[in-house]
Amino acid sequence: MTEFFSFAGDHPFLFVILLYAITRPFRYAYLAYRYRLRCLNIGARGWPTTPNMDADGDIVHPEKDGGAA
Repeated sequence: MTEFFSFAGDHPFLFVILLYAITRPFRYAYLAYRYRLRCLNIGARGWPTTPNMDADGDIVHPEKDGGAA
């Protein structure tokens, strides 16, 4: 393990590139999984996902009638 830290200390730029190359596939796998869950959720419940949500994802509360005629 000390060889690893010695390498990382001696070559910081290369270490950052290697770290990026190692972690990037995990990020893409996570994004693909998240996208798949979102597609399944929209397919099961429709769009928008809540009755008070507009197309941008903002919650729009309907105006309440004050009861005054």
